Amino acid sequence: MKKNKKLLHQFLIPVLIVIAVLAVVILTADGIIFFRTFDAQVKRDNLTENILIADNVAAFLSEAYALSEELANDPDILTMETDIQTPVLEACVERNPYLELLYIQDENGMQTGRSSGELADRSSRWWFLQMQKERQPFISKSYYSVNTTIMTSSRE
Repeated sequence: MKKNKKLLHQFLIPVLIVIAVLAVVILTADGIIFFRTFDAQVKRDNLTENILIADNVAAFLSEAYALSEELANDPDILTMETDIQTPVLEACVERNPYLELLYIQDENGMQTGRSSGELADRSSRWWFLQMQKERQPFISKSYYSVNTTIMTSSRE
């Protein structure tokens, strides 16, 4: 019986050690494979989400440019008469809730129509001066609106 116990210990302990080492190796390999696969999936998911966001931004900008073109070619806007322009601008803001304010101004910087509020002289604003100087359209960086303190666009 003593010999059987000794033989069992001599055989069982090495087998248990081999099983434990194999288990650690298998679990480590499985963990490495899992985390690499998980990391790759996260990267694919992020790329897909970035593409969707970029597509949505592009669609939004395309819509905004189309709206600008529509207004620029609207016969009522081209009259440069406040009473005719104002209802067109008000309706445009109502149809497009992402817009805060629309206005038209003449070549001297005086507003001729607004979707809301009083007409004002904008001839001293940086963006008007830039347009006068460069005669090129541009998109500015963000800044806070003087009307509502909501973030809009700026050159800063």
